[in-house]
Amino acid sequence: MNRKIKRVAMLLALITMFTMMPVGAMGAMNSEAESGGEQEQATYSNIVPLSRNFNVGDATSLATALTNAASGDTITLVASFTRTTGIVINDGRRITLVTNGHTLDVVVTTTGSTGLNISGGSALLLNNTRGGAFNVSGRNTGIRAANGTAQATSATINNNNASSIGAYASAGGTIHVTGNVIGGNRGVYATGEGAIINVGGNVTSFGALLSAVDSRNGGRITIGGNVVSGGSRGIWATGSFVSVGGSVTCANDGVYASDNSEVIV
Repeated sequence: MNRKIKRVAMLLALITMFTMMPVGAMGAMNSEAESGGEQEQATYSNIVPLSRNFNVGDATSLATALTNAASGDTITLVASFTRTTGIVINDGRRITLVTNGHTLDVVVTTTGSTGLNISGGSALLLNNTRGGAFNVSGRNTGIRAANGTAQATSATINNNNASSIGAYASAGGTIHVTGNVIGGNRGVYATGEGAIINVGGNVTSFGALLSAVDSRNGGRITIGGNVVSGGSRGIWATGSFVSVGGSVTCANDGVYASDNSEVIV
């Protein structure tokens, strides 16, 4: 009997406590609970998805990967193969190509074509730490970068068109080629402030006009190997910078520099 009386008394005390609690206090408790829920939701909405990897072993799977890859994703070669259409990235995505001991050859032979064209703040970066190669060849231009970054093992043109260019950077574009570059009237051409071309190997042009290395209006070109020109000049620099680690060979002028250019050979 005493136990029942104690239980009833405790229940009455609890009812009295909640009845007498100020409405503002209960509202504050509810607000804190709701605020906590909102903060938790905001935290989850700020989670950044992990980058993805696409394994590719032929031209079809590479095309799918280039379409679906988001900025920060990687594309990894699992076999060597050739792609016969150019690669274009112009929507701001930054993608890394991992050669993984294999070779990707981009060979585009259609008139006026470019093998690799990067613009709009985009980038195609090369990771060949495990070996392999990424070779690019176009009919008009091997590699073109305008406000973008392009990296490859080699850049060439695949016709006898003298007006073709192996690597062409403008409008803040950056091109890095670890191997050799071959072009028509120009092997490499950088024009405008922020346009940068770095070549680890040799640069060759076979055209009878212009030069193997052409840097203008603030462009910067660095060549690790030799320069061989079939045109009127080996190096043509106008208001720009050129550095060559090897020799310069040309039937006419080896180096032409104007407008406070700096040329180092």
